[in-house]
Amino acid sequence: MRKLNEKQKVFAVAGGGLLVALAAGGGIWWSRGLVDDVSNKIVADKKAISEAQAKIDKINEIESQVIILRENVDTYSKILPDDGEYNEFLRVTHRFGYMSGVSLGDVQKGSSGKRGKYSHYSYRVELTATLWQFMKFINLYESYDRFIRVVSYSLKAADRDDVAQAAAKDADPAHKISLVLETYVYAGKGQGKNVEIPGYGKKRERLEAEIARGAQAVSLERYDYVEKIGRRDIFVDPRPAVGGSGGGDNPRQYQKQKIDEYLVRVNEAKDVFSRWQQPDLDYVSKETFARRLRESLSAIEQEAALVTPKITTQSLVTQWNNEVLQPIREMWRGLRGDQREVQQNSMTEERMRSLLAEMTGSVARGELEQAMKIHDDNADRLRFPDSDPRFLVAMEIQKVREAIQAAREFNDIPMKIDGVVVVQSGRSGILVNGSVVEEGEYLEDNLLLKAVGPEQADFVYKGFLLRRKW
Repeated sequence: MRKLNEKQKVFAVAGGGLLVALAAGGGIWWSRGLVDDVSNKIVADKKAISEAQAKIDKINEIESQVIILRENVDTYSKILPDDGEYNEFLRVTHRFGYMSGVSLGDVQKGSSGKRGKYSHYSYRVELTATLWQFMKFINLYESYDRFIRVVSYSLKAADRDDVAQAAAKDADPAHKISLVLETYVYAGKGQGKNVEIPGYGKKRERLEAEIARGAQAVSLERYDYVEKIGRRDIFVDPRPAVGGSGGGDNPRQYQKQKIDEYLVRVNEAKDVFSRWQQPDLDYVSKETFARRLRESLSAIEQEAALVTPKITTQSLVTQWNNEVLQPIREMWRGLRGDQREVQQNSMTEERMRSLLAEMTGSVARGELEQAMKIHDDNADRLRFPDSDPRFLVAMEIQKVREAIQAAREFNDIPMKIDGVVVVQSGRSGILVNGSVVEEGEYLEDNLLLKAVGPEQADFVYKGFLLRRKW
């Protein structure tokens, strides 16, 4: 092989170096491309991770919303019954007619229609009623759980002959009324399957307050209808009939006597109402006063409705309204307002039984203050009318609370026990506070020595069996 001269060697080296440089440059360019691809993938992955984390962070909020809506679905659909329940409307109408005293005529089904998930049904109701009966009839729909709308009504007032005949019977005249009512049906329930939510029971307990607020938000507003209260029937001609006596069978003395009789009863009800409002009243006493008050107000209200038409002297009408009827309404309002608050804030029976177990467990461990704190932290949510199934559980909790209070008071009673006599076949006793007390004797009011043993004595205090050791 021919040897390269110096010049050729230089060119060879230079060419080789150039090729190496080009190869290295190409490698660098290719590597940078790979780096850019990897960097772009990392950025994309980080974005996907961030978006996924944002969705994960929303799971708790979404689960909470689903639980609240799921627990309230019956409340939401209650005012708009499903398609199989609308016939209940007819039965309700007849029941309301009976409750208000109206005389129902024809009840005919009218037009129906559908918009989206909602269908509506209308009914024409013919009835004969006094103005006060008609107003109560409408109020029963107003306070009904279902949403019912009055589309239109027409009224043919009683003529003068009808008014005269009614007056002769000491009654109010009746008018002929035609009413068009409309109710709606929700057909959107029961579609799809509920999503499984882990730990649903505990999460539902944690959201009880929000669930209660959700139910309250959709509930229909109630209005307590007030009876006649001395108002005149605006559909009746107020002019006296020709030849009429212009007088009445109820002289002022009789009217004043009736007012005085009812003032005594109203004042007695006020006294019960005042005692029911005491803030430090225990649950059982409060419910006892509430029951007495409801019974008293119902009796007064029913009997007063018969007396109201007989109070005709204007000054006495004012007194009757302000001092008899108005206080009755205010006391009813207080009772019903309290009941609405109770329904909004109350807890489930499952949670109540859990609470009862916590309290009894603390008592068994001797942790009386902890048990009392558990009760007091939940006291406002443990009030129910005696018709509620949860009332019995609330009574059990209240009984434990009373036992705890009795034990606390018992522990504070000073008892210096200097001697013990245990008799197998007779009555044992103790020397306490310088006096001998035998089994079956009282140390003081509400404190009975029940049994004596070698190391302890059992007492009955305020109906609870308590023990003191030495």
